[in-house]
Amino acid sequence: MMIAVPEGPVSTPKEGIDFWKNALQAHKKLCAVYGDETLKERQCQNWFAKFRSGDFSLKDEKCSGSPVEIDDDLIKAIIDSDRHSRTREFAEKLHVSHTCIENHLKQLGYVQKLDTWVPHELLQFAKGT
Repeated sequence: MMIAVPEGPVSTPKEGIDFWKNALQAHKKLCAVYGDETLKERQCQNWFAKFRSGDFSLKDEKCSGSPVEIDDDLIKAIIDSDRHSRTREFAEKLHVSHTCIENHLKQLGYVQKLDTWVPHELLQFAKGT
């Protein structure tokens, strides 16, 4: 949960470390101002540990559970070059999980028929009309 940093005497995390001597004290003050459900004490402790280590960034860092961004054009190019490949082979080339590739292929409208990746929606000329 994100909270606004109060304006005034404590405007940056670094100043907050000096002003509030420990995480418990900071947690109590934040909950008094913003309400009891604003912040868990453990999250406040994590922030203090981060700030003490010298990291005053307030942005979230990428973690192992973060979604992987893959260029859809790159996936299409790989499929067009070899329509008989498996998702695990695509994943190996792009250094992502095969489920990530499966999800992207589904979003792009590809299905595997007779060991070949094809668009799920047939183009007008492929329908024979």
